[in-house]
Amino acid sequence: TSLSEPAVIGQGAARLRIAVSDAETDAEVAANRQLAGSDDVGANWLAANGYDEAEFRASVGEALLTARVRDAVTAAQQGEMPVVHARHLVVRTEAAAHALVQRLNAGEDFAALAQEASIDESSGRQGGDLGWFAEGELLFPEVARTAFALGPGMVAGPIRSGLGYHLIQTIEKSTRTLEGADLAAVVQAQFERWLAEQFASATIERYL
Repeated sequence: TSLSEPAVIGQGAARLRIAVSDAETDAEVAANRQLAGSDDVGANWLAANGYDEAEFRASVGEALLTARVRDAVTAAQQGEMPVVHARHLVVRTEAAAHALVQRLNAGEDFAALAQEASIDESSGRQGGDLGWFAEGELLFPEVARTAFALGPGMVAGPIRSGLGYHLIQTIEKSTRTLEGADLAAVVQAQFERWLAEQFASATIERYL
């Protein structure tokens, strides 16, 4: 049988020594009952959503645990965090990417090559400029990780993604405080990466 997300989060929570007590779950269930306004309204909601009392209590506990784990694994995203200004170009084949690496090594300009060859038209028109981003904000996580690993002016690639083969050049690095939607996007991406790692780890453990 496949692993469920609550089970994987539960395993990760145990490793992080994070737990939700019965009392905390009971308090949250009581708060939900109070929001419903009456026992009849609450019972009707449970029936309409396919829950019985025990299932609803379990789902409340899972939600509390998920929120607590999310806060723990994304705590480093609060406040000032590293950002990078980079540009990339992406082509469909690895051979095409290597040909462009040779042109870069011969002294051609990265931005000019991005305008000429990149299949990412939106950034290609800007010489491949991706602007400033935190690691969790970029659509291509493998490209973002490389951009953060490079020093200013350095180029790396080809890096494969679902779009094609990327060359990436880091322009400059800094830090900034993320707020609002930007922070929410980075926190969500960080939690999803953590969850994917937990699924991978749990799957490996099942077959050892």
